[in-house]
Amino acid sequence: MFLCGLENKNSQDFDIAAFTYNDAKYIRKEIQVNNENLYFLYIYFNLFSNNLKELEYLINKIEGISSSIGIQTRKANFRQEQLFLSCIPIMENNQDIKIASRRNILTNGLLATYPFVSSSIFDENGIYIGNNIYNNSLVFIDRYNTEKYKNANICVFGTSGSR
Repeated sequence: MFLCGLENKNSQDFDIAAFTYNDAKYIRKEIQVNNENLYFLYIYFNLFSNNLKELEYLINKIEGISSSIGIQTRKANFRQEQLFLSCIPIMENNQDIKIASRRNILTNGLLATYPFVSSSIFDENGIYIGNNIYNNSLVFIDRYNTEKYKNANICVFGTSGSR
């Protein structure tokens, strides 16, 4: 009976090793063939509530949504202060929190974390920025419209010379 337990444990170890090996092959192929890059990704959620039941509801909802799209969540038990300081804009990302939360992600998966999704971006008084690569629609942005945008700063991502 003791030997059966060992055989089963070894079998599980081989399964884990096989999955890890296949994951490594997939990552190597994506980097070498499809010109993907490998990044560390950190996602922190701060949830606030005056009511304990509402807070538990929000936590369960976030965990459910995250797990449904394949993101493993971990509560910051006994690290709430460090996590809170990492989330406010004082440029302090606690090293312990980073180590506990970092995950490897390829460029393709990183695109899915970009929070803005739009089929077309068109401000009536905007200036022409370029074409949307997904549906070839024209992109016009009025970056001085203070009702829609908080400030006039703009950031454009793309390769030099691309259209």
